[in-house]
Amino acid sequence: MRTNMFTGTLHLPDDPDFDEICLGRVFNARRPTDRLPAAVLEAHTEQDVVEGVRLALERGWQVAVRSGGHSWAAWSVRRNALLIDLGNFREMAYDPHTGIVTATPSVKGGDELNPYLGGFGRFFNGGHCPSVGIGGFLLQGGQGWNARGWGWAAENIVAIDVVTAEGELVRADETRNSDLYWAARGAGPGFFGVVTRFHLRTRPLPGHLAHTVHAYPLDLFDEVMTWLHGMHHTVSDLVEIVALTQTPPDLDEPVLLVTGVSMTDTPEEAAEALAPLHANPYADRALFRVEAQPTTLAEQLDGQRTANPEGHRYLVDNAWLTGPA
Repeated sequence: MRTNMFTGTLHLPDDPDFDEICLGRVFNARRPTDRLPAAVLEAHTEQDVVEGVRLALERGWQVAVRSGGHSWAAWSVRRNALLIDLGNFREMAYDPHTGIVTATPSVKGGDELNPYLGGFGRFFNGGHCPSVGIGGFLLQGGQGWNARGWGWAAENIVAIDVVTAEGELVRADETRNSDLYWAARGAGPGFFGVVTRFHLRTRPLPGHLAHTVHAYPLDLFDEVMTWLHGMHHTVSDLVEIVALTQTPPDLDEPVLLVTGVSMTDTPEEAAEALAPLHANPYADRALFRVEAQPTTLAEQLDGQRTANPEGHRYLVDNAWLTGPA
């Protein structure tokens, strides 16, 4: 098998570390050891991807792609396929004249893309967990920061560079290869190509972030959630609302956390945007309250890192339900 056409590394099943190469970057601890690929290409360049697809055509393999590895179902691990791992192919470039950033799929939205854009006063609504690569996130739509106000992250894709199933590198946008451009905003792991670069519309970095946090005992769960469901539509679309059960570090039992993060430009705008959450009729029974406290994107990402510590994995499964809601 020809391997000298790659800048990166082609791994084969006889290699001693093959299993770790296949599964080491899978975020779900339930790893699919029964469907290992025929080979793994750790691509370092765009041309590596082109040559990898052509090799798969030559060998009769399917092609699977990994950017960040956060897929619950480990879609990148596919039997009788060439797994093209883009983890070592990370590039970014921002054009201040257009507000467009170009980034490769394995660039991490929180750890890499937004710190880079912050130097230009810009922002992209990537994934909340900072280690999520933008590739799979965008191909599946991308429910990123403040999705209720800013929409799906994939709506900000203005173009992609993609290697087609024939092994050709093309640009796809609204006027060129528009079928590929259409499919790239929602096709997920079923996308029929390998994206090598996303061209993304950015927005100004909000001037003043603030957050509200209320923690309620679980015996108020029904009351608080009923109130929240009835009023959430009255909250500004510049506020991201989250309700979840969690055991905070300074408490010994799980609680219901109701949080709001405002993406405004001034403290006054933040206070006004978050005010409806402060009117919770059960607020005086909260175990603790923080209201309209200034924060930063870096602080919010640090909180996500705490919830998703390096070296740890989720242990999850998914199920389709067909019965009534």
